[in-house]
Amino acid sequence: AAQKMRDNDPELADLLADPTAHKYRKRIFASFRRLHWRIAREVRSGVHAIYGIDNGLRAADRDKRFLAFMDKHPTSHEILSQAKWCLRDWVGFDSKRLHSNGDLVNVLFVEWLKFDAELVKVVREEAEASVKMAAENHMHRQQELKAELEEQG
Repeated sequence: AAQKMRDNDPELADLLADPTAHKYRKRIFASFRRLHWRIAREVRSGVHAIYGIDNGLRAADRDKRFLAFMDKHPTSHEILSQAKWCLRDWVGFDSKRLHSNGDLVNVLFVEWLKFDAELVKVVREEAEASVKMAAENHMHRQQELKAELEEQG
């Protein structure tokens, strides 16, 4: 479909060209903050939102997030409107990665560096306890400072 569009409209050829990593970063920073709700979620099963066509991505819908994006990024809005991009493709979005590094310590130290698993477990537990204690101390100190400020008026 993209090839047919390129052939029919030479001006769109540049818009539909595969972007560089730098262009993807610019697109992500310009659009993800305001339009993430249409980038990450499916409109229907297996179908993602198309700019200018789907609900919330049309000026007529008067969605404040869409209108803010349109005002802040008029060039991107124009390109997306002309080419009817799927926002997910526009920013190069694949999927959310939640808690993907939860086991990073074991992967790094046990599997890659071949440290003793029991030693890594002990050191990790000590480190986590130290971090927890530091956070509690910080919270306690913040409460003390707040109380001092309230006393001083």
